[in-house]
Amino acid sequence: MYVKPQPRKKLKRKEWKEARKEFYRSLPIFRASHRFARISARKARLVIDMIRGKHVNEAMLILENCPKRGAYFIRKVLKSAIANAEDRATTHKIDVDVDNLYIIEARVDEGPMLKRWMPRARGRATPIHKKMSHIIISVADPLMVQEYIQELEEKEDLPFVLPLLNKKRVQKKEE
Repeated sequence: MYVKPQPRKKLKRKEWKEARKEFYRSLPIFRASHRFARISARKARLVIDMIRGKHVNEAMLILENCPKRGAYFIRKVLKSAIANAEDRATTHKIDVDVDNLYIIEARVDEGPMLKRWMPRARGRATPIHKKMSHIIISVADPLMVQEYIQELEEKEDLPFVLPLLNKKRVQKKEE
């Protein structure tokens, strides 16, 4: 017998934004960022691509052995994200196992540019662009996030569905 699914409640744009913010705040996802890092986004992305989706301990080993300059900045942000997870586990009484954390979001956005001029021959000047970037890393236990979303969907308290995690990894971990 076919049961027609109930439509989700319609929200106005402002209400939807607030609900989305509240949803993300309540998720067991731990985030850290380094804004205005003095490295170009292009150079930092070479390093961040190596750790995206990896286990936290594996990512730390990769970053410690990576000779690129961006690894220093990214390692600091990753350590901060892990510390945020430990802190929220103690202060908010969330049962988080730091050994099961995976990097679910790792991105480098372009920041502002410092524009300078370099004097050259015959009275000319050439521009120098000192680039900056914003490094953002989010870590979470994929199974814990999946369980939390399923609980909200069962209560029908979730006004929208968000594809947060790679479902293949969650299925592998369960087996």
